[in-house]
Amino acid sequence: MYKKNMKGGFCDNHKIESIMKKFLYFAVVFAIAMVIMPTVHAEGALYGTVEKGMGDDTNFKQSATANNETITVTYEKADLKWYPAAPEIGRKVDGWWVGINIIAPSGVSEEAKMKRADRESATGTVEKYFSKNKGGVEDSDPSSDHRYFGAWIYADKELLNTEVNPLTIGTYELDWNGDGDYEQKIIIQVNPKNVNFTKAEGVVAFTIKGANGSRVFSIKGADKKLSDLNEDEQKLIAALIKPKDGQKFVGYKTADGKLFDVENDTLEDDMVLTAVYEDIPVEVTNKSDTKNPDTADINLLSLLALIIASGLGLTYSVKKVRQN
Repeated sequence: MYKKNMKGGFCDNHKIESIMKKFLYFAVVFAIAMVIMPTVHAEGALYGTVEKGMGDDTNFKQSATANNETITVTYEKADLKWYPAAPEIGRKVDGWWVGINIIAPSGVSEEAKMKRADRESATGTVEKYFSKNKGGVEDSDPSSDHRYFGAWIYADKELLNTEVNPLTIGTYELDWNGDGDYEQKIIIQVNPKNVNFTKAEGVVAFTIKGANGSRVFSIKGADKKLSDLNEDEQKLIAALIKPKDGQKFVGYKTADGKLFDVENDTLEDDMVLTAVYEDIPVEVTNKSDTKNPDTADINLLSLLALIIASGLGLTYSVKKVRQN
């Protein structure tokens, strides 16, 4: 059988059916591939779990999507402890910290790594490797059934002074199989309205705000001054308050706007010291004293000299020439 086509010719029904069958075949193959591809990826992916990493937090709860691809940890109520700085385990400054352990799944690769997705350093995103020979986790013994990444999240008191509830204070991404893809995400949240800040008796904690950010510092004992801090802390403060170009650091002011006398005033608990800067005056110099005359200046001087010379001796010279 034949059908007349739009141009007056004829088209074989068998050819039409053949084309349709091929199209349907490729459509089915494409659909199957789209279903299989994510499944293949999921089979190679590994997902860990989360547990508390510090002792006195209350109402620690977590929720997760399928296969633990995303785990959200929420501190509905938290008694945050003050901890001293310990850079070797991730606590860079004194202050209040939330700690969690991210437990590795079975079959974890020694090439596994974790990154803080919401933080970057001057050189980019910081990655923490799993194996100990790469500066990795607290327990990376291959024979252990409880291997983990330790994660410390700094709880900025100023940041927690917000109406957002819950407030996300840390986001981690993990590549457990070491293939370069970060398949799992861990989100840490707190309820700012129900957070208590606790610290050891006799510790005075205070905040310094500078041109390069803010940090919590601490010192044990009463009647202490900034000069009583150790050398490393002094260096950190110096870097924190380092002025920007065109300015100079002139001192601190307290939260109520009063100047803080570094030599005589003592530090108080929860005190906030804000660095004060002044613009460096720009010296204005007389251009005629410091600048060599440029071509335009030379030309102007030459013209003036010519006019003066003309007024004094040009007539005589001309007349003399004519007499000769």
